[in-house]
Amino acid sequence: MKTVRRPRLRVNDLQRWSLLLPADEPSGKREYTVRAKVWRWKNGNWHFATLPVKQADEIRRQFGGHAHGFGSIRVRVKIGDTEWATSLFPQRKSKSYLFMIKADVRRAEQIEEGDRITALVYIV
Repeated sequence: MKTVRRPRLRVNDLQRWSLLLPADEPSGKREYTVRAKVWRWKNGNWHFATLPVKQADEIRRQFGGHAHGFGSIRVRVKIGDTEWATSLFPQRKSKSYLFMIKADVRRAEQIEEGDRITALVYIV
């Protein structure tokens, strides 16, 4: 009986193919200009913007495999002169992603519920 020699795997090879470790970084577009209407969660003070479905689909295809807890994707968002770190969260109702707009950002940029905003969203 002949012995079959298998090639040795290096640690890097094992890490690349491990299901427990993240896959290689996705390449491609990471910056999106989002136009959305600001809305408030029920009766609370939480304000959000929902991405257009077409942009959300593109982001999901490209970065969904690298999502964190609750399917979130880490981003940096810039509205006007204000930039902050947050996450995109999947929203079942709209089949899109949304991000929260902090009170400090709303004050600095004079944003209120119902306003239409243009935000630069950068996937980190």
